[in-house]
Amino acid sequence: MSKINKYTTESEWDSMVGKRIEKISGKPFKSAMKMDFAIGIEINPLSNKKSFRMKECNTLVDCFLCKLV
Repeated sequence: MSKINKYTTESEWDSMVGKRIEKISGKPFKSAMKMDFAIGIEINPLSNKKSFRMKECNTLVDCFLCKLV
């Protein structure tokens, strides 16, 4: 399977739910935290891509932008 980014493949995203993740870029989430827990996967209506629903800020972050901590 080919990597979506240098850290993950799309098939690994489901296993990342419930775990702490961070953005590959190192930028904080909207909650100003650098790390947060992914509580689910949804389709982001803005990008039409699979996205993690974040626990603290309740926002969507595209899966391909994230990695496990």
